[in-house]
Amino acid sequence: MNDLKPNPGANVARKRVGRGHGSGLGKTSGRGGKGQTARTGGTIARGFEGGQQPLYKRVPKRGFKNIFADDSVELSIDRLVSSVRDSKFNGNDLSAEELKKIGAIPRKAAKNIRVLGQVSEKNKGDLSLLKGKNLTVDHVTKGAKTLLEGAGVTIQIKEKAPAK
Repeated sequence: MNDLKPNPGANVARKRVGRGHGSGLGKTSGRGGKGQTARTGGTIARGFEGGQQPLYKRVPKRGFKNIFADDSVELSIDRLVSSVRDSKFNGNDLSAEELKKIGAIPRKAAKNIRVLGQVSEKNKGDLSLLKGKNLTVDHVTKGAKTLLEGAGVTIQIKEKAPAK
């Protein structure tokens, strides 16, 4: 207990500025020359350009956030098949939560899931992986519906809540 010492570099002396030329931080104390930034509290607001109209005010503003935007996420059969294959999913219900778990849709995905009928030649042979599964989504295209039902998938379309 008597020979305990702090780790090397743990005790660092504070920077003493303005204590002569020999210290390396004499005279202006590392603040450069004169002016606003040499003074205490002399910070300049972000985006301030010395009184000139700043760039963010000179450039025209574009766009807006559409509150009526369709918050749906698209899921191709190709992505569904590869996600089921890669995650070795062996359950029967493919709900929104399960689709997020296996990585078919983003974890922060929107409420509505739309299934599209795109499937590559590589994944066409693996459609049998979906046989006997229950897929619960918000919308399915005609092409996707025929492909999935042909592969033996039961499709359940969620009921939309009535508009208030």
